[in-house]
Amino acid sequence: MSLEGFINMLLYDQERSWRKDVFNTKVKDIEIDTCFAPDTGQWETAINRDGVWIVVEMYGNDREKAKKGHDKWVEKITKNPKMELKECLDPADWADGNY
Repeated sequence: MSLEGFINMLLYDQERSWRKDVFNTKVKDIEIDTCFAPDTGQWETAINRDGVWIVVEMYGNDREKAKKGHDKWVEKITKNPKMELKECLDPADWADGNY
């Protein structure tokens, strides 16, 4: 994560204002959550299955694209709740702020 992303995350986390505009859907025990994340400065979809969050897709600053992506992931999970999920970034890219 970049230093700027880390600082943004700390500042936004205090008031959690970034959680006011989200798309959140539950399919059985699986949560699909799409929001504008302060650490990356992008809209992203993450899926929580069995207590593990996996960021599956990022959309830049495009809220409309994020909504469409969220709906796509809800459909995928509804059809195949056990589908394999992969992080859209590898840990080194995330740590370096390369997103």
